[in-house]
Amino acid sequence: MESYRWRPAQSSAMDYQVRTQTATSLLEIVLDRGESVMAEPGAMVTHTPGLEIETQSSGGGLMSSLKNSVLGGESLFQTEFTATRDGVQLTLGTSTVGDIVGIELEGETLNVQSGSYVAAGPEIGMESRGSGSSFFGGEGLFVLELSGTGPAFLEAFGGIETITLEADQSFVVDTGHLVAWEPSLQFDTRMVASGLKSSLLSGEGRVCDFTGPGTVYVQTTDTASFADAIEPHITTGSS
Repeated sequence: MESYRWRPAQSSAMDYQVRTQTATSLLEIVLDRGESVMAEPGAMVTHTPGLEIETQSSGGGLMSSLKNSVLGGESLFQTEFTATRDGVQLTLGTSTVGDIVGIELEGETLNVQSGSYVAAGPEIGMESRGSGSSFFGGEGLFVLELSGTGPAFLEAFGGIETITLEADQSFVVDTGHLVAWEPSLQFDTRMVASGLKSSLLSGEGRVCDFTGPGTVYVQTTDTASFADAIEPHITTGSS
């Protein structure tokens, strides 16, 4: 029997590298007595003894500035974790499979795609910038504006990477891959191909044209593409 040996592709003339090889991430936070952190409901995975847990509605705390009308009437809640002793360990997980990144804000503002928010320090304020249907042209997302001093933790579907643009430097990002971006960036949204038919046939939708200076955070996978990929393999259970 003839045998075949796998041949690596280093000899290829194409310049490439595989980046951001990620499975799942856990965020570990160590809190001393009196320290607290706000997180999305359901994000907690484990904690050591000495932690008080309180659920807050959108009427107070970190989410007080979010309007139910922006979210289609859906009620929002945040979970506040407060340590009652030193050295309490808290781990938080993602709602999807992917990375977690911590961004330290120092009196700064960061625009975040709403589904990417995991947790933040108590001194980080949050506001909604408007509904996604108008902001992203029907992508069904809305934007959160985080501001203040302290850590903010974001999740990505897949890996997460940063793109730092100098003044007048431009970059194009599919809106389904956006995680966050600095407000110093200028951007416009548009369809990736001319005409609705061309866009649908290309498999791409709406993109953002960013111009620096500033940093954009992107994820390697988007939920819409993932849903399309697994849909043929999902059975409804009906006969």
